[in-house]
Amino acid sequence: MRLWAALFLFAALPLRAEEGMWPPEDLPLAAVEKSLGVKVDAAWLDGVRASTVRVNDEGSGSFVSGDGLVLTNHHVVADKLGERYKKGFSARSREEELPIDVQVLTPISAKDVSARVEAAMRGKGGARGAVERRGAEIAAIVEECAAAKETHCEVLKQSGGYRLYSYRSYGDVRLVFTPGADTAYFGGVPSDGAFPRFWLDVAFLRVYGDDGKPLSTPSFFPFRPGGAQNGEPVFTSGFP
Repeated sequence: MRLWAALFLFAALPLRAEEGMWPPEDLPLAAVEKSLGVKVDAAWLDGVRASTVRVNDEGSGSFVSGDGLVLTNHHVVADKLGERYKKGFSARSREEELPIDVQVLTPISAKDVSARVEAAMRGKGGARGAVERRGAEIAAIVEECAAAKETHCEVLKQSGGYRLYSYRSYGDVRLVFTPGADTAYFGGVPSDGAFPRFWLDVAFLRVYGDDGKPLSTPSFFPFRPGGAQNGEPVFTSGFP
């Protein structure tokens, strides 16, 4: 299931974990506050949405600076690295950042289109006819949405209904840093969900705007060198 900025929730407490996955608009705010003692509001969720990006079709990434720097996984962009796949790459200046054939999508909006899709499904032809009408209606909704320049749209079935998600698409993306393959996949663990891992499965990209300058990204996830502390709730956003 592919969700834009789906949230995974883990409580970093000894012998306790409150886990779940939600689109941000469905996050059970009252339950989070009651269970973890953390008050999550709409402004915080807006910041999570704006800071989380999709890389190509299904990769996750995050803005980690105010000037378009994106952190993602090495395996998300590995097939785009060419000769840099084995030896890695590190730009020493903005001028050395290299164009890479990667698309970065930033979320614009989420709209409930359940009523429209379900209305189109009603009629003759049984289950097969309903499926065909549903597909045609979803295609029409996506086409209307994507009429705007550089907008990517999709309809996903979730939470008992249908939502239309729209994204701004950026094609001027440049490689900033990636380790060599031996470092990125050190130890040969086949799953990025395995633990412990010794990989440096990471890549840094930078998104550039239409003016050829690094994209201004006021919403981003800043690095904290000390990492998460014992007892802190941890949220992860992404596009599974």
